Amino acid sequence: MCGRFARPMPRPVLEEHFGVSFPESVKPDWNIAPGLPVPVVVDDAGRRVLEPVWGFVPEWAERAKAKPSINARSETVWEKKSFREAIKKGRCLVPAGAFYEWKRGYSAEKTPFAIRYKSEEIMALAAIVEQGYHPSFMEKQPTMAILTCMPNELVNSVHNRMPVIIRPEHYDLWLDPSAPREKLEELMQTLPSSMFETYQVSYKVGSLRSNGPELLMEAVVRPSLLD
Repeated sequence: MCGRFARPMPRPVLEEHFGVSFPESVKPDWNIAPGLPVPVVVDDAGRRVLEPVWGFVPEWAERAKAKPSINARSETVWEKKSFREAIKKGRCLVPAGAFYEWKRGYSAEKTPFAIRYKSEEIMALAAIVEQGYHPSFMEKQPTMAILTCMPNELVNSVHNRMPVIIRPEHYDLWLDPSAPREKLEELMQTLPSSMFETYQVSYKVGSLRSNGPELLMEAVVRPSLLD
C-alpha cells in the first residue's frame, strides 16, 4: 500500500513541472497522510488542480456506509465496482517527492524507509478521484485513492506494494479522458529499481505531529537491518 508520502517542493517548482497553477495554500509538506486534502492535477478541458481528501469514496455510496479507500490495486481497478468509473473518468496525478514504507524486522517493530527517484526531484503518483461522502464531510466532496502495483526489486526489500508512478512524457496520456484502456494499462507497470533509492528515516515520520525536512533525512541504520 501507499499510506504516507512527502511533497517537499515549493509551489513554483510544482507549477513549472506540471504546467498549471497551484493554490497559494500548497506548501512543502514532509508528512502527508490519509484523511486530509491533497492537491492533484486533473484535466477536464484543460489542466487544473483539485484538492480532494485522501480516502476514496465512490459517488454511489451512502454516507452512513462510506468506507474510504486510500489505495486501489492497479490489477483490479477496472473491474471493482468502487473504482471502475473513476479509472475511466477521474484519473489524476499526485505530486510527490518521496513515499514512505515501513519494513518489519525480526521483532514486531517496523522501521520507516523513504523511497524516491535517484536523480529527479518530482514523481507523479497515479490516482483516481470522484465525488463521494467522505466521513469527514457532511456533503459530497472530491475524494482520492492512489493506485498501487507490484514492487520492483528495490522496493520489495521494504514492502510488497508500491504506488503506480507516471513518467512526465506520459502525463498527457494518463490525464486524457479518451485514452484507451490498453494504453493506460501500459502506464501502470512497475518502474525499474535502477531509477530509485531507498534509505531508513526517522521514526518521527510515524507521528502526524511531526513535519519538516528532517523527516526525509537519512537516519542511522540499525545493525539488525543489515542482516
